[in-house]
Amino acid sequence: MNPLVEPLPLLGKRAVVTGGGASIGRAISLWLAASGAHVTIGFNSRGDLAMQTMRDIAAFDGEAEIRKIALDSEYPVVTELECDILVNNAGVTAGRSVGKTTLHDWRYVQDVNLTGTFRITQAALPYMIANGWGRIVNITSVVGIDGRVGPASYAASKAGLIGFTKATAIELARKGITVNAIAPGFIADTGMVSGLPVDLALALYKQVPMGRFGKPEDVARAVSYLIDSDYVTGTVLNVSGGYST
Repeated sequence: MNPLVEPLPLLGKRAVVTGGGASIGRAISLWLAASGAHVTIGFNSRGDLAMQTMRDIAAFDGEAEIRKIALDSEYPVVTELECDILVNNAGVTAGRSVGKTTLHDWRYVQDVNLTGTFRITQAALPYMIANGWGRIVNITSVVGIDGRVGPASYAASKAGLIGFTKATAIELARKGITVNAIAPGFIADTGMVSGLPVDLALALYKQVPMGRFGKPEDVARAVSYLIDSDYVTGTVLNVSGGYST
């Protein structure tokens, strides 16, 4: 190897990104592949987007895979997952106000966003523990911190994910595995922003101190930092342009 050429930092590492086909998940998957990792893009309902992302990262990772990973308890989730890096990015929202959210919608959101993350993390742990190294990054939300925008069902699931992150980080700290979370603010090209009424989106835009919505790449850079860090665990990294600090 040419000593003047820095080796790819994640060469040989196996990474799984749930919800890896679109927007934030896509940006994270592309960054991981460009850093040398072998990437598996997990998807549930948008296999077309996952397939397109896989094609786009083929230049970096010729063996990239897509894999249907159901996080809804109505379907069997994977029972064993061989990966060094797990990014729990997949998430859903349903319902609006507390008074108008059905019990079905409430359970569905908790099932996918919180219970699904628990189940896939549990499936990945044996491999990480056996190798004495692992990185888990959970994508939560500023809504899980301050609850100011969005359905209560979504906010509750994301707040629960923060608690799960902190507790799991303590449990795994002596096993060479770090567990952290990223709380994105309003990120352009995501369902959370694109689905907002124009007047509400404009009002939120004006509340961001940095004067812009975030980009998926902003979140990917934060993932990069947490994967590279071996003395940071149990933290929630806010990527919101100062909206929620």
